[in-house]
Amino acid sequence: MMSTPLANKESPAENKPIGSKQMQRKAFNHALDEITQERIILDLFGGANSPNFISRHFLNVYRIIRKYHAIRRVLFKHSKRVAQLNARFDQIICDSIILMEIDETFKGRNAIFLLVVDATTGYILFMQWIPQRTKETILAALMPFQALFSKVRVILTDGAPYYPEVSHLLCPQAVHQLCLIHIIRNLFKLLQPAEQQYH
Repeated sequence: MMSTPLANKESPAENKPIGSKQMQRKAFNHALDEITQERIILDLFGGANSPNFISRHFLNVYRIIRKYHAIRRVLFKHSKRVAQLNARFDQIICDSIILMEIDETFKGRNAIFLLVVDATTGYILFMQWIPQRTKETILAALMPFQALFSKVRVILTDGAPYYPEVSHLLCPQAVHQLCLIHIIRNLFKLLQPAEQQYH
C-alpha cells in the first residue's frame, strides 16, 4: 500500500504535517487511481459485500470517501461483465448441487421475494421479486433456469400446496421435502398458546 505524503513539499525543512483531514484524504486519493478503485470495488462486491460496507471500507482503509450511489454506479457500469461471470459461476456450482431450497419472503410487502439457494453452501442461485404466490408465477420465474437444476436430487420448501407440482415440473428427478425450519415454526405457532409460565 502506498504511503500518504505527510510533509509539506514547499517547505521540507519544516516538515509540517498537512493540517486538515480533508487535505489528507485528498492527498491519499491521488495514490489510488480510478481504475484501481473500481477493481477494489468489484473485488469487494465479489465477496458479497453491500455498497454501504464498501463505502465504509474505503474510508477506513484508504481514507477515500466513496458514496453509496457512486459505488453502485461502478457495478452498473460493469453490469454486462458481472452478469457473464455470475452465469459462469452458476454453471460451475450447479454441477455439484444436490440439495436445493426454494423459499418466499413477503413480510409487509406487496411483492413476494423468491429465493433459490444451494442448501449445502448457501450459494444464491436465484433472487427476484414476483407479484404473487402462485404455481404459475414461480414456474414462470424458474423454468428458464431449469437446465441449471438438472443434478438436483432433493428440493426443500415450505408447506405451500403448489410446491409438490412446482418441484416435479422443475426437477422431475428430485424428491420434494418440507423444510424442517418451516415445520418447527408452524409447530411453535400451534404450541405457543399452551405455553405455561414457570416461576
